[in-house]
Amino acid sequence: MTLTDSGILGDHVLSTWQSERRKLHRGCQTFPTEKRLTAVQASWPVQNMATQTGLRGPSIVDGLSLQRMACITEAALIENADSGADIFLGPQNFYGLDDGNIELLFTLRPAGDAWSKTSPALAHERPSLGSLKCTGLSWNATGLVLAAAYGRKDLRGWCDHPGALCTWNIKQQVSDSFNQTSSITLDNCLMCIAFHPLQPDIIAGGTFNGEIYVWDLSKDDPQIAVSGATYVCHSEPITQVAWYHSGKESGICSSSKDTFQIISTSTDGQILLWSADNLNQPLYGYSILYPRSHSSRAQYWGGTCMDVPANTKDHSTIIVGTEGGTVYRCGLQFTQKSINDFSRQVKDSGLLTNSCREGKLKLLSPIKSQHEPHVGPVHCIKFSPFDERVFMTCGYDGFVCIYNDVQAKPILRLEPSEMQILCAGWSPSRPLVIAVGVEGGRIFIFDVQRSMLHPTAAVDASEEGNPIFAMAFNHQKRQYYACSDGVHVKIFQLGSNYTKERILERKQLARLAQSAGGDV
Repeated sequence: MTLTDSGILGDHVLSTWQSERRKLHRGCQTFPTEKRLTAVQASWPVQNMATQTGLRGPSIVDGLSLQRMACITEAALIENADSGADIFLGPQNFYGLDDGNIELLFTLRPAGDAWSKTSPALAHERPSLGSLKCTGLSWNATGLVLAAAYGRKDLRGWCDHPGALCTWNIKQQVSDSFNQTSSITLDNCLMCIAFHPLQPDIIAGGTFNGEIYVWDLSKDDPQIAVSGATYVCHSEPITQVAWYHSGKESGICSSSKDTFQIISTSTDGQILLWSADNLNQPLYGYSILYPRSHSSRAQYWGGTCMDVPANTKDHSTIIVGTEGGTVYRCGLQFTQKSINDFSRQVKDSGLLTNSCREGKLKLLSPIKSQHEPHVGPVHCIKFSPFDERVFMTCGYDGFVCIYNDVQAKPILRLEPSEMQILCAGWSPSRPLVIAVGVEGGRIFIFDVQRSMLHPTAAVDASEEGNPIFAMAFNHQKRQYYACSDGVHVKIFQLGSNYTKERILERKQLARLAQSAGGDV
């Protein structure tokens, strides 16, 4: 221990209790390790042997033996097809050896002087028809007629643009690709359309001002019905119309002829059910009302898109997308008694005469569960035509999400580009092929059987870079595929790679649907 003071001198004081430790040096050594080198060799007897066979008699295959082997081979192939294992996929030619081309067949444009952007008759009054864009496409039940809705997607506030419905018969387009079959002009933008699933001449549409139209294209005066401007109807742009198959078990319909009603969504937050013969008031209605995550109060969501599953026994489930990016699974549960009660409530409230003080009818919420949302508005929802459990969504964030309707999280997420995706569709012949249209005028086609990350084809559908607002696969003529390009409509012919179903493709879709995504 050393003690010092402020001076230079210092003293060393030895410890009085701690003694110096003793140190000893010790060592040890082991015996050296013995090493020996040993070698072993064994002898293997080697014999060279050969054999040869020879033909006896003519080389003729026994027909009975060939038939017996054919039965065995067919039984093995059937057993493999029924199994879930990908043991033998068959002699398939993936892209490059088979026809994977996408060929442009027709470029359709509405005819008439009114469609000129410099039309003098309409220039001083209101925008001309030439300023419109294709906002919706639909093929009829025979697959021979294509209908296009014309309006504007960029409007804010009041709509002073006209609208139009144009149709083309593809069977008559061989000689003249610009000859339209019919054209109907409206006083405001037509935002969406849908042909009747069974009757090829019946088509429904929704406008920017919230009106529902039904036309019969086989008649000289095609308009069958139009909804009124009352509080019980839509008050904002209609974003989607579809034909809803209620089924006889609902008690609404007495025959199979009138089992289809019209269902519509709007940015006003309502889902309304209509009879195609009478649009004076809806049959029934719901409000897209869901509680906020941070509040006990519920909030109205504007509906931007929806879809109804086809070929299903469950006629009560629809999927709805909203302006906020949320995706809801909704249940439509109504009977003839509830429809009668709804009609009585509408009449007693004075909504049909616009004398209601509240100005809006209180409707129930159909929401049963919520799926993982998009960032920004949802632009399109489509159910798979091969598996009613599977549907996909696309939106402003540039993602395509594939869901199982009973799971909250998507089972597959695709990102074709950095631009927002405006429309999407399932192939009617390939269960694992989907197409999406983006803002920059391109179409991306995904073959999930080949790649779950990258598109297998990209088509520049618009040379000017117009947004692809609408697309439609043809469910009857499955080689035809249509998309919008501004005022034009383009029809492509798909190669056999996109139209011929592959072995085990449906089972692969079923296994994809069973992937873990989190229960709703």
